[in-house]
Amino acid sequence: MRCRIVCEMPCVAGNVAQIVRFRRRHTKNSGNALHEFRDRASPPKLTAYCYPEVEMKSESFDLEELISRMCLREPGTSSADSKSWQAYREAERLSGSEIIPSIGCYLEKKRKAPERACAYFILGKVGKNVSNNEAAQHLLTSISSETDKYALATALDMVSELSLNDDEDTSLIIDQLRDKRWLVRRAAIRALKASKSVRAEEALVALLEETDDASDKIYCHSTLGSIGTERSLPAIQASTASRKRDVKASAIYAVKSIRLRLDTR
Repeated sequence: MRCRIVCEMPCVAGNVAQIVRFRRRHTKNSGNALHEFRDRASPPKLTAYCYPEVEMKSESFDLEELISRMCLREPGTSSADSKSWQAYREAERLSGSEIIPSIGCYLEKKRKAPERACAYFILGKVGKNVSNNEAAQHLLTSISSETDKYALATALDMVSELSLNDDEDTSLIIDQLRDKRWLVRRAAIRALKASKSVRAEEALVALLEETDDASDKIYCHSTLGSIGTERSLPAIQASTASRKRDVKASAIYAVKSIRLRLDTR
């Protein structure tokens, strides 16, 4: 049995970003905006929602119907009561390699961007659950043709949850590292966690050395911390002198992760 704890709080709903936006909009020359915000909100209500931990086989669902529920928009509905949220949880538990070709056929037809994104999500989850490389192949093919930034970022994120073969061509992912859209670019950085290839590491090191974007650096540190070798250390160590706290902290952690992995070989 899996359980999910939901914090039901007016306005906030556990979203730190909303608190930060509130701080910026509603306070000036105030050092305690967060307390001010909390004073205005009623005490949070915690509710546990549980559902059985079961695998979903291909014969127990209809792909079109599942994706239509995943795409539902239900304003004013809490996530626990949302049909879309429940549909995503069903997709996460899908297993059965025979599902993968049916998703490929689904994507061959003209689909809207949200529908494609949902199909990529299912592909990634099924591929992860059954350790099937065919799912990765479908996702990589989709990356080459997808134009919508949200759908493309979803496809890349799903690749990050899989394991690519050592000889897998990662050029389609590496090409996205130069995308002007930050959502796509950072999803591509995460996607390279699935690869252990030298080319993937070199591409991340090159981006790390060239970019002035602090968030891009942090994402590179995270991925290199997972897949990097001694080749990555000089570029990451340069960031440990950064005056930006998060850049510095993520670099220090990445260096420790790489050295620990090297020492345990």
